[in-house]
Amino acid sequence: MLDIRGACCCQSLSGIPSQQITIDQTCTYLSEEGFSYRQDKTCGRHLSFIMRKSF
Repeated sequence: MLDIRGACCCQSLSGIPSQQITIDQTCTYLSEEGFSYRQDKTCGRHLSFIMRKSF
């Protein structure tokens, strides 16, 4: 499992200003919009990405 929240905390400590870090609070298990193997018990595809905004 990937700890996105933990990665963001590490980035914050490494000099990235906190106003440039966004954490999505969506739970993929509880949300109808997200893929969750734990919820659906079916395999499928999942896409996520990290984006760098222009300055």
